[in-house]
Amino acid sequence: MKIPQAYLASFWLIPSLIILLAGCGASGSITQEDSSTDTSADTFSTLTLASPVMNDGGTLPTTYSCDGDGISPPFSWSGAADDTQEYALIMHHVPGPGDTHWYWVMYDLDSSVTELGAGESLGTQGTNSVNSINEYAPPCSQGPGSKEYIFTLYALSASPDVSNSSSVDGDTLLSAISGITLESVEFTVSFKRGNTDTSETSNCEKVQLSVSDAGFSDSVSV
Repeated sequence: MKIPQAYLASFWLIPSLIILLAGCGASGSITQEDSSTDTSADTFSTLTLASPVMNDGGTLPTTYSCDGDGISPPFSWSGAADDTQEYALIMHHVPGPGDTHWYWVMYDLDSSVTELGAGESLGTQGTNSVNSINEYAPPCSQGPGSKEYIFTLYALSASPDVSNSSSVDGDTLLSAISGITLESVEFTVSFKRGNTDTSETSNCEKVQLSVSDAGFSDSVSV
């Protein structure tokens, strides 16, 4: 039986086309994306942390350092997951590799709590590594230049179990909440001791600080 030439031509064309398409896919010209590996929707977080006296990435007002009143700064937060049962708040500073200083360790904050006033203590206070006392330790770092301090808010699905710990410092609390943390958010500020140059402080931060110093943080928002 004689096979038509057109049929033979198409028979040899198919393998060639397959090879060509495979080559295009390898070069990135023709690809098929696997949407099943896209987890961006699962990792999206709406948890936010803010302060009426300073900005994320800004400077820590002297009031909240050892050169000022030494009280803890005010914060507010929102956007936590619906199944959040408690919050924990930690402030730390990393002076060098493998070294962490804990300035503020607070946990057992009920899910109904969404703000802290200046100098206010709620929940349970953990032990700071500055003077080993269960309280806020105002930054008093030595050495020249600005230092960076990080506040981290944790939304928890349950209460951390620290019953076997005689004192709860930052490491202890982080270990206790490692399996119950739903999400977290950081707020970073810098502080330079003995700095009298206010040019580093934005006009907005100056107004926020004056409102806080006047005691109107709870009723006035900038």
